[in-house]
Amino acid sequence: MLNFASTPIVTVVAAIALGCLSALTQADVTAAQLKSLQLPAGFTIEVLTDAVPNARQMALSSAGTLFVGTRSKGNVYAVPNALGAAAEALNGPSVITIAKGLTLPSGLALQGDDLLVGAVSKILRFADIEKHLTSAAPYEVVTDKLPKKTHHGWKYLS
Repeated sequence: MLNFASTPIVTVVAAIALGCLSALTQADVTAAQLKSLQLPAGFTIEVLTDAVPNARQMALSSAGTLFVGTRSKGNVYAVPNALGAAAEALNGPSVITIAKGLTLPSGLALQGDDLLVGAVSKILRFADIEKHLTSAAPYEVVTDKLPKKTHHGWKYLS
C-alpha cells in the first residue's frame, strides 16, 4: 500500500502521476484500488486519463497543458487544459500526440515557452510549444551528441 503522508507533494501532482501510472501499467484502476491508497488530509486522487500509454516524466505548463513523455512507446503527449474544464468532460481531456517514433523520450522540462525533451542520444526543443499543440509539432535538435545506449540511457530533465 502506498502512503503519501510523509511525502511533500501537492494534490494535483499526486493525482496526475497516479493517473498516468494506471496508463503505464495498462491496468484497470478501480475506485476501490484508489481508495486503498493512504493520502494525507486534504489530498485527493483520481485518474486524469488512460490515453497516455507508457507514461513517464511529466511537465505542467503555466497555461495548464500537461506534457507527458514515454519510454518504449516513443511518443510525447500533450493534454491541453488538463486540470480545467476539459478534464471534466464526459470522455475526459483530449490527448494530442505531439511527437512519435522517438527513442525513449522520457525526460521533459519546460524552459520559458519551450518544451525540452530528452530522448536517449538527443535533446529536442519544441519552441513556443503552446502555439504548436498539433500532431507532429515542429522541433529542433539541441544536441545529438549524447550516448546512444538505451540500457538505462533514458534522460530525466528538470
